[in-house]
Amino acid sequence: MVNKFWLFELGMLVWLGIVIYGFFTAWTLPLVSAITILTLVMSAHMYRKNKQDDS
Repeated sequence: MVNKFWLFELGMLVWLGIVIYGFFTAWTLPLVSAITILTLVMSAHMYRKNKQDDS
């Protein structure tokens, strides 16, 4: 099984790279915004799912 934390860290690094790259290319801003919203929604969903599994 893949370590969830390691996968999360990798995802954050990739996201950070996209954000930094996005500062140099303005056209990526809507893309970064969409990815950010999607990431937040997925994180919240996974967090709720994990809380349900624990109880």
